[in-house]
Amino acid sequence: MVYDYVMNGANLTSRYKFIAPLQRGLSEYWTWWISELWGILPKSIRTAILPRVERLYLQLSGVDIKACQGTSESTHEIGRYPLATAKLDAEQQQELEELAGRSREVVLCLPTEKVLVKTISLPMVAEENLREVLGFEMDRQTPFSLDQVYYDYTITGRDSKAGTLSLELMVTPRPFLDDLLGTLADMGF
Repeated sequence: MVYDYVMNGANLTSRYKFIAPLQRGLSEYWTWWISELWGILPKSIRTAILPRVERLYLQLSGVDIKACQGTSESTHEIGRYPLATAKLDAEQQQELEELAGRSREVVLCLPTEKVLVKTISLPMVAEENLREVLGFEMDRQTPFSLDQVYYDYTITGRDSKAGTLSLELMVTPRPFLDDLLGTLADMGF
């Protein structure tokens, strides 16, 4: 490689215009590749590699929200706050703003009565576009249509001999979660 520090401005500019998009593309590809590799690692290995990240867990508890701090292994309660923002006093509002500001990750824990969990089996070829396949299958697998719910899934097993994929489908009603997220946004999250 030749590093030419004494270049005219036009040559330097044209070289930068060529390299900058390439660097951005490589950076985006690298980020995508690492996230894909991270996703296929078993949870035990990810936990061993990743430092124990402190998270803020928000759990519904009747008409209150319980805030807990900790890792995936252990949590401790920080406080309880009324879900109605009109009932928060100034001190509670400030506490919540500080909690939301210093937490790298906030995890919302939904009550079990608001989440439908169903174990289903699909052909292994569905894994390529699993999210879309589950969207199409929503009204067959649950009593809801796709536009009525938010959903996610966890793959629990693969049977290569039978060519099937086992997974847990988790579904929650859109109106419930939209209202809850709106309330939490009003609280500062």
